[in-house]
Amino acid sequence: MLTKLHPTTEAVASSVEQTALTALLAEDEAPISDAPMPCPASALYLLLLLSPKQPKEKGR
Repeated sequence: MLTKLHPTTEAVASSVEQTALTALLAEDEAPISDAPMPCPASALYLLLLLSPKQPKEKGR
């Protein structure tokens, strides 16, 4: 006879903390299409952070 053991775990965070975390992780949705709203400003900052630095010219 096969049995599965499922360990019991308790939540470490309170319900208020779980609600706050869910609000931070959830994206806003557009009112018409129900698709996540784009945030071009954050994408621009991410590209600036990840872009390589300009090469320095060596003395001639």
